[in-house]
Amino acid sequence: MFFSMFVLLSLIIYVIYVQIPPRCKAINSTALEIIFSDNSFRVTTGAIKVWPLVDKEANVWHIQKGSFVLTRTSYPVKSVVDLDNSALLLSGKEFGNIYVLVDVFERGLREKLMMYEKS
Repeated sequence: MFFSMFVLLSLIIYVIYVQIPPRCKAINSTALEIIFSDNSFRVTTGAIKVWPLVDKEANVWHIQKGSFVLTRTSYPVKSVVDLDNSALLLSGKEFGNIYVLVDVFERGLREKLMMYEKS
């Protein structure tokens, strides 16, 4: 009895540990605010806290024109957004990967980001 409970509890802890942190990393890398200026734009990501596994603060990145690569992709957390190719992935050396959910922001955001990418 004790052994079976131990195995079941271990399995539950393992599944939680495998499922939660990768999703939290993607959610922490999702843009909540984008503010454009002349030669750069600022992206603010959200904080996420899931005790005791994850405690990540919000990040603010100042991204210069032409210093990132823009890729259309699907959002990795299907329980948040389950549309194919509904996200843009900003990739750069200084900030890693940032997901931008284009359906959440104003129209024309994709085109504006593409303009900043090519500059």
